[in-house]
Amino acid sequence: MDITACISKEMIKRDSEGNLYLDRMIKFAKELGISRMNFHNLFKTGVPRDNFTGNIDISVNEWFDVKEEIEKKVENNEYSIPVRIPASFTTKDNFLRNPEYYRLLYL
Repeated sequence: MDITACISKEMIKRDSEGNLYLDRMIKFAKELGISRMNFHNLFKTGVPRDNFTGNIDISVNEWFDVKEEIEKKVENNEYSIPVRIPASFTTKDNFLRNPEYYRLLYL
């Protein structure tokens, strides 16, 4: 079984030991027997969310920070299940290094 979850402001907060709650979620999923974690970003796109959720989106800069931190842990094999963090945004430098990869996003 896989889990797909959106990354919200609460998930990028840190516990008393400095760990992202997102990181803790990945480890908890493994304990539950989940085979793979898939994350999506949660950004407002000019349409207000409903009144009861409040401001739960994260900024593009927060997204880059979290994405980089989780990707490093994936590369270092710190998780025992596969974790996918989508490339929703990229820097200009990354785009210029590999424009073919990103070109469909700009059509």
